[in-house]
Order: sequence, then C-alpha cells, then structure tokens
Amino acid sequence: MKQGSLFNLTIGLITIVLIAMAIPTSSSGDEATQVKIGNNILKFYQSLGQDETALKPQGADQLQYYGSSFDTFCQFWVNALSIKDVYAFRHGLNGLVGALIILFIGLFTRLLKNETIAILAMVLAFFSPQLLGHSFNNPKDIPFALGYVMSLYFMAKWFLNPESPDRKNLIYLTLSLAFTNSIRMGGVVLYGYLGLFLLLSIWSRSGIKNTFSYKRQIMSAVAVVVVSYFLGILLWPFGLLSPIKHPFEALAGFEQVSIGINQLFDGLYVESKNLPRIYLIRYILITTPLLILTGTILFIWQQVLNKSWRKNLIHYLLLFAILFPLVYIMYKNSNVYGGWRHVLFVYPPMVILSALGLGWMYDAFEKGFPKKQWMFFLVIALGLAHPIRHTVVNYPYVYIYFNEMAGGVSKAYGNYEMDYYYHSTKATSTWLKSYLRKNHGAAETMVIASNHADLANYLKDEANLKPVYSRFYNRHEIDWDYYICVNTYIHPWQLKYNYWPPAGTIHTIDVDGKPICAIVKRPSKYDFFGFTLLTQNRKMEAAENFKKYLKVDSTNCLVLASLANCYISPEQLDTCFYYANEAMKYYQNYPVAMDMMGRVYLSRQQYDKAIETYDILIKENPNFYMAYYFEAYIYFQKKEYTRALKKAEMCLTYHGNFKPAFNMIGEILKAQGDLEGAKAYFEKAR
Repeated sequence: MKQGSLFNLTIGLITIVLIAMAIPTSSSGDEATQVKIGNNILKFYQSLGQDETALKPQGADQLQYYGSSFDTFCQFWVNALSIKDVYAFRHGLNGLVGALIILFIGLFTRLLKNETIAILAMVLAFFSPQLLGHSFNNPKDIPFALGYVMSLYFMAKWFLNPESPDRKNLIYLTLSLAFTNSIRMGGVVLYGYLGLFLLLSIWSRSGIKNTFSYKRQIMSAVAVVVVSYFLGILLWPFGLLSPIKHPFEALAGFEQVSIGINQLFDGLYVESKNLPRIYLIRYILITTPLLILTGTILFIWQQVLNKSWRKNLIHYLLLFAILFPLVYIMYKNSNVYGGWRHVLFVYPPMVILSALGLGWMYDAFEKGFPKKQWMFFLVIALGLAHPIRHTVVNYPYVYIYFNEMAGGVSKAYGNYEMDYYYHSTKATSTWLKSYLRKNHGAAETMVIASNHADLANYLKDEANLKPVYSRFYNRHEIDWDYYICVNTYIHPWQLKYNYWPPAGTIHTIDVDGKPICAIVKRPSKYDFFGFTLLTQNRKMEAAENFKKYLKVDSTNCLVLASLANCYISPEQLDTCFYYANEAMKYYQNYPVAMDMMGRVYLSRQQYDKAIETYDILIKENPNFYMAYYFEAYIYFQKKEYTRALKKAEMCLTYHGNFKPAFNMIGEILKAQGDLEGAKAYFEKAR
C-alpha cells in the first residue's frame, strides 16, 4: 500500500464509524442550553442586533459569556434545511468534529514520528472512551478540543522551521486560533504558548543575541494574534459589542462560578465547589486506558534519558499544553463540576505523547526482533482489550468508563459519578413510550417526571404524556405517574446499599451490570397527598398518608423524614426523632432528617448535640441555610455572640432575604451594644 494510503483509509473508516455511532445517541446534559445559545446568537445576527437575548443572562445561566460558533453553525443549517430531528443532525456534526480531532492527532504524530505510529495514535484516540463518548453529543468541549489541537499542530509546523514561516500555515494557524476562541474565550491561553515557544524556537536556533533579527517572525506572530482574536469574536455578540472589555469580563466570570453541584468522588458526596485539588488528576488517571497511560510514562522516561528527545522543542510544547491548564486549574481550585470533560482539550496532546512513547517500544522491537514485530501489535491489542470491550458492550454509554486501576465500572459504582451527562435518557424514554402504549390507553394522560430537564424532547411525539422536571430527592412533592431517573446526584449510601433504584422500578439501563438509569412506576400517591397536606400544616392528616405510603415503600427516606416533620412538636419529639433516625438508615446523614434531629435537640435544649448534628448537616450540604440559622440561635443563647454573628451571616450567604436571620443579627448586635446597627437589621427583618 502506498505511503499515506493506510493513514487515509484509517481516518476515513474512523470518521464513518464515529458519525454513525453519534447520530442515534441521546442529548447530553448541556445540549438543550447549547441549542438555546445557538438560537439566541443566530437571532441576534438575523435581526441585525435588534434581538438582544444573546446579550443577557437567563436566570442563573450567564449565557452571554459563551461564543458557541459550533451551536450557531448547527442552528443555521437546522433552520435553512428545516431539519426536524435536531439532535440527530447535531450529533452527526459532533461526531465529525470528534473525527477531526483524531485526524489532527494522527497528523501531529506523523509530523513528529512516522505513519505507522500516527495510525497507532489514531487507534488509541478512537478507543479512548472519554474522547469517543463525548464526541457523540458534547457541543462545547469537543469543538474546543479540536481548536486546541489544530492550533498546536500549526504552531508546531512553524516552530520546526521558524526562519521561514509558511504563509499557508500561518493562515491555518490564524483560523484555528479564531475557531478555538469562538467556542470559549479560554482559548486566548494559546497566545501565551505561541509567544513563549516561538521565542524559544528562535533562540534555540540562533542564540539570544540574534533574536531581534527575527522581526518578521515576531510581526507575523502579532498579526496572527490580532487577526485571530477579532475573527474569533465575530460570531459572539457579547464579545463583538466590546471586543476588549467583554472577553475579559467573560473570563473573569468563568473563574468566579459559584454554582455548586453535588458530585461523587472517592465514595463521598461533595459539592463541586469543594472538590479537592487532586480531583482532575485522579479522574484522568482512572478513566484513561492503561495503555495510553503506559505510553505517556514511556515518553516521559525517554524525555529524561534520551538526549535527542530533549532537543525536540515540540515535545515540550505538548507537555506544556497538558500540564499548564491542569496546574492552573488546581492552583485556582476552580469549579470543574463533574468529570473532566471541561479539560478534554488536554487529552489529544496526551495521546500524541503516548503514541510517541509506544513508538519507542516499536523501535525497540524492530531493532531487537526484526522479524517479530507482530509481538508489538499483540501487546497493543492486549493493552486496548479493556476499552475495546467496553466500547462494544456498553455503546452508547461509552464515556462511562473506568480502567483497571479503578476496578472498572463495577468497583467504581457508588464511588464516582456514572451517567452525569444523561446519555441514557433517550433509551429509557423510548422503552417507556413502548411500555405505556401496551399498558395504558392512548387517550390516558400520564405525567412523566425526570431529573433530566430535557425530557420533553423525547416525549414530544406523544400528546398524552406530560413531562415535568423534579430532582430525585424532591420527587414526592409533585404529582407524577412514572419517573425517569438517571443515577446522577444520588447519594453513595443509597447506591452502595442498593436503596437505588427505588421501589417501583420497572426497567433499568445497565453498564457492566450496574444500573445507570431507572424507570419508576409510582407505587402510590399517598406520598404526594401527604406532602400537600404538610404544606397546609395539616400534619396529622399528612402523617396518615405518609404511613399508608410506607406500606408499599418502607425504605423511602423522603417520606420518613417528612413523617418526622409531622411530629416536630414538644409533645411528640420522641416520634419525630424515631422517624428521622429511620430515614437515615436508607440515606446516611440525609439533610432533611438531620434537620429534624437537630430541632429535637434544640427543643430539648441539648445545645451541644444540636450543634454537632448541624455541623454534620452543613458538611453534607453546605447550602442548607436553616442549619446556620439554628446554630446562630444556639450560640446566641450561649452568649457566644461572635460565633452567632458569623453563623447568621453564613445563613444570609445562602438565603439573602431570610428575614429571621436579619432579626437574629439585630438581636446579636443589640446584645453587643451596637444599637444603631441592630436597628438597621430590625428594619430589614420587617
């Protein structure tokens, strides 16, 4: 086969397979929002700036900070071609972007090594479950990763020959940088790479004394930066209106994200704002195929020992492109939500380095066993057996992958998040629709609840099915008939001790025998009736309904904690404590039950036990503002005014208009002799 033919055949096959795999997959957790962003941006340009929706935040979402050229491109063609299955179309394009990432991994590796190792790099990339799985339906991180690796590739071509920069290569570099910035303004970090490594490449060839003779190269770099920067904000209305101020405002906004979501990490339920600094590194190590980690280690080993490798500036560029973002995020202790999808852009450079490390092994086989090179490929096949099996057996839930170090999915279950990106929603919706057609009349209206906000997309063809959103631990508060529950934000206690899926489950989606999504048929509506009565303060009637519900679902921590709430009165504290304690058998340190126990201790003036209980509650759920309020009350009673004030202020941090907290601060200041300050807070409490 001619030089290049096998390379082209490999990437062609990968592209076809990846797009075919991507098209039928479910929408991701972010995709509905990304569709909205693309729509808003398109409307801005179509209305010549009259429609300013793209310039404003929507609720808690700072959507104006996102450029999202990929989403705008998708939405343009959806409208132009009147495409009905929007997600299938988007996923096809997302798969194409994923294939382009793999192409540039191959091109980069071929630039540094040869075609054989370049093909190996593309195979490694394809059987990387995180990269492959997110290529199906991740419209933010996958396009950004493409821009990142493209930019690095065209930089590398320039740095290998800094004396004579190729004009065509400079154009490609400019477009790559512009594309990266048009997805996320964090792409400006690449300008730092460009400046640093261009100077290093010049210095390494001519010495620092002659650096200033390279004015042409420096001016070319300045032109690339300026042109790519302004091209990058052309499809970003917020950036376009103020090209200097707004991009940096967006960058600052991303760094200051305060929204936290509960995540499973090392078997603990941790708010994403409070995840340890090692979170990203640990996640990368346990979700990357061992063969790729091994290749990376071999590369680093050679980089240290092999003098000729140490002379290759591009190796350092790739290492820097991996390490700098990770170290910076760890240093800033940034909120990365769940998994490491937000830093997937560091993975293509990692695969390239891994392929180079394995390439050294290939050279060793070729030199030591010239007629037994098949042994090398056997080692590669054995090394990829685990991710290949996972990809084949668990498609389309490919991204839910844990390597042998983590013990696979079965051992990671209950310790780490599984379907945090909601890939199982489509399959469960399809199954449920079929089930309902067989078991219910077509005219019968059914309410379908889910903890995935985009459920409506998969029920829109069924007029009698009414989708509603409900968090799993609030599901008793609304009226529903069936509940589709993806196992994200589920407490590890319930996962490990099989209290999830809950009672009433009629179908599950499994990965390696572990359920990642469940369809629940409501066992009874007495939980909803009880909650409705409880909100009306008809506690004894509510209690009777809760007890009826427990006859069909005795392990429901929500109902048990609500039942405890029915008995929170001085005469019934023992009963309240009993049901709160029962609730925590099925969800250790369940915040609602802990609150009930704390109130019991508070009523009995067992202040030390109450403080201990609320401290545990706050550790479990830092957003539970009432815990801070009750601790403030206790410290006030103990005349520990400084601590009381701090707790009351913390309460207002999580509930800025909680009037009892204003009143509490007023009482504290009054006790401290600050009458003017107390008066101001008493006014706020009115």
